[in-house]
Amino acid sequence: MRTLLLIVVAFACLVSAGAEPATLRVGVLADGESELWTGVQAAIKEKAEEQHVAIDFRIPEPATAERQNELALEMLDGGAQALAISPVNPKEQLDALNNLAEKAPLVAVLRDAPESARVVFIGRDEKEVGRRLARGVLKSLPEGLKVMAFVRDVDAPDSQQRIAGFKEELAKTETVLDAVKEDKGDRMVAWANMEEIILHRPEIAGFVGFEAYHLPVMAQVVKETGRARQVRIVSVGPAPDMRKLVQDGVVHAVVMEDADDMSGLLLETLAGLAKKEKEAPGEEAFIAAPLATLETENLMSVEDVMHEMQIQVPWISEVAPGAP
Repeated sequence: MRTLLLIVVAFACLVSAGAEPATLRVGVLADGESELWTGVQAAIKEKAEEQHVAIDFRIPEPATAERQNELALEMLDGGAQALAISPVNPKEQLDALNNLAEKAPLVAVLRDAPESARVVFIGRDEKEVGRRLARGVLKSLPEGLKVMAFVRDVDAPDSQQRIAGFKEELAKTETVLDAVKEDKGDRMVAWANMEEIILHRPEIAGFVGFEAYHLPVMAQVVKETGRARQVRIVSVGPAPDMRKLVQDGVVHAVVMEDADDMSGLLLETLAGLAKKEKEAPGEEAFIAAPLATLETENLMSVEDVMHEMQIQVPWISEVAPGAP
């Protein structure tokens, strides 16, 4: 019996000696509940365990600047050696962010705070977002038709970059961007813009949402006006019920961050900063967040779309080269 006990103790010691304890502790603080952050949380925990890094991942509830500030301090007090935060309100949180940056390397994610002492910003390459939106349109529509785009603020830098990327990709084809409609973030204005186009511009074959909130509004408008699946919808995401809308073919493509790749990028960046392998690169430091495009497999055929459009706009085949 004593021999057996010694063997068990010896085995336990070997296992304990072989296990590599986490020598680094890093933190990720989201800006609220979303499909993206749920995916990142699951993936980064798995990757951190494999790399023997302790990860403290928090999603604030409620998703306010005040609650974020409280959680960030808790995470640093808990031993986080580097922190990534997606600030709810960067301007309002400027002092708090600078305070955090004095305690540990700080990474801004998806929403930048360039005036803060953050080390680097991980965000969308807005021009590439625009290109991907255009590719989604071109993949779902025959060439030569017209599409309409919707933006929050046409003068905002991110909107301008997305529009530029979209036009750049579209310029390689005969598909036409008819106009860009602005709504200042007001969903009712966005709805009115879309409904007016559906009712009075039947030759518009595609809607493009440059903000995630456009996706559910576009989907509801085309469903209520009987144009679901006929008017191609391509949008930035994620958004509520997005996957169901894509599965049903109401939404044709959604451009958003890739949660799995984002988790790897966050972990690599934070671990490098915690180990002091990465130097603070300055105010203009930027890392493009990995993107993915979710596409429907339930696409209405080009022939059926053209048939429906010819009923409403008899001359449509004349402006769509190669269309039936």
